[in-house]
Amino acid sequence: MAISCTCIIILMLVPLVFVGITTNAGTHKLSPLDQEANAMLSISKELWSNQHKNVSNRCNWPGVNCNKAGSITLLSPPTPSNFTLEFMTQLCFLKLNFSVFQNLVHLDLSEMGLCEFPKLSGLKKLQHLNLSYNYLGGELPFTLLENLTQLLVLDISNNYIISGTIPQELIKLERLVTLDLSANAFSEAGEFMSTLTKPSTQQLLVKDVLDPRIPLPKSRKDMQDVVHVVKLALACLSSDPKSRPSMQDVANELSASKASMNSSFFDVSIYQLMH
Repeated sequence: MAISCTCIIILMLVPLVFVGITTNAGTHKLSPLDQEANAMLSISKELWSNQHKNVSNRCNWPGVNCNKAGSITLLSPPTPSNFTLEFMTQLCFLKLNFSVFQNLVHLDLSEMGLCEFPKLSGLKKLQHLNLSYNYLGGELPFTLLENLTQLLVLDISNNYIISGTIPQELIKLERLVTLDLSANAFSEAGEFMSTLTKPSTQQLLVKDVLDPRIPLPKSRKDMQDVVHVVKLALACLSSDPKSRPSMQDVANELSASKASMNSSFFDVSIYQLMH
């Protein structure tokens, strides 16, 4: 049966048409909202077990808030209640990447049983980050804080096995108001506590251990306040955990009226505040 040249050309072009359609579909970039939906779907089974099949309704899930456009601004998954070994193992090694949540302002992953730090780079609107009471270990990665320029609250307390040095990147968080690194194993704290037992260190004056970038207080009230805060800080570094003040104790002390100093601010030593 003879086939015209036109038919042959058409038959040759058909596969190319389908290849073009497949390529376009394969390279189609998801919208920001679709990226958020996919990200929620990938973690929802572990963190939102009852709602994970209905990701289109994610803005109504417990611990989720969205803006008017439907983009997630708050994530605070409910504390897991299924504490089987298999489930906890899944949570422990859950790969969490929140970089697609570009409008996220508040992220609370406390008490989630996490063993790995989540990926947060690029969250330029994030203001509140809580990773406390997990099983995060090793050194605090500087990439965790990268580009988090709007951060006001950072809490990674009570992980106990976070070690190494405190990242210098914390200095770049110029808007930071609340920082809680307590109940971890940072080396600076241990080294500082050991040096406090040395007589030469205890004779240091308070004014000499303050950040040199900050001007020394001038009014008597400011001097009293500085001495009071340093005394509380030293109490928090006590080698005996039971003797360290709780956060409530610290709050009460800071709000209480301060006793007047008996000596000049410029003569107050570390030894005086420790005894």
